[in-house]
Amino acid sequence: MKRFRIPPEIAWPMLVIALLLASVGTGISIVYFAHSDGGAQVVERTLPPQVDVEDPPADR
Repeated sequence: MKRFRIPPEIAWPMLVIALLLASVGTGISIVYFAHSDGGAQVVERTLPPQVDVEDPPADR
């Protein structure tokens, strides 16, 4: 049985185009999912409650 081989002068450009399409597709999906929930949101800054903790004595 003879195996079908793609010549290198066709295979390498196809690989480059496949990588380019994968990169563009990934970028588009990242932008889509970033905007799907309304984009960046402003969140009020909340500080944790202050706790009185004494410093442990230094062992010097």
